Amino acid sequence: MTRTGAKGSCPEKVKAALQDVCRVHTEVMEALATALDVSTYGSVNIECAYVAGRQSRPQCDVSCMISDEMFREFVVPCLISEGDDADAFIYHLDGPGALRHVEALCEIKDLDLIAWVPGAGQKDEDWSSLHEKIDLLGKGHSQYRATQQQIIDSWSHYQSRKLIFGTTVKSRAEMEDFLGCLENVKK
Repeated sequence: MTRTGAKGSCPEKVKAALQDVCRVHTEVMEALATALDVSTYGSVNIECAYVAGRQSRPQCDVSCMISDEMFREFVVPCLISEGDDADAFIYHLDGPGALRHVEALCEIKDLDLIAWVPGAGQKDEDWSSLHEKIDLLGKGHSQYRATQQQIIDSWSHYQSRKLIFGTTVKSRAEMEDFLGCLENVKK
């Protein structure tokens, strides 16, 4: 049985095309891992997070324009496939319109972390309730522009140990002191 919605819409053809994209993604990940000798050197992502293996950081900008049902039907299977190709799997969640998909994302077993970006033109709001929700749903998250104290507070508060923060240090000694503080945080 074929569903059709808007003129020319054919979900089965879209799913078949997405399966082809997933297959090619796997082939590209394999080729890059071999060419870059990821098994020896690991990999680094846009947040400068190192992983001793492969990592993937997909996003779906169209997610803000589709329903949760369509996201689960068309996007989640592709994300599961991408997660199978990676040792570390971080989803780039972009913009308030995509927030409705947080639960679906957190249901993906291999997803490690959600990297939330408020989106262009958004005010610098307090997104702690979103980070709390992601943590309660069992996934890690990232916070850009965090102070060292905010990082220490987050490290002591959240259950996940898969957290990425952006901060600034002035010297190697300051970084070593900061890391020492994190090691001493009690849960």
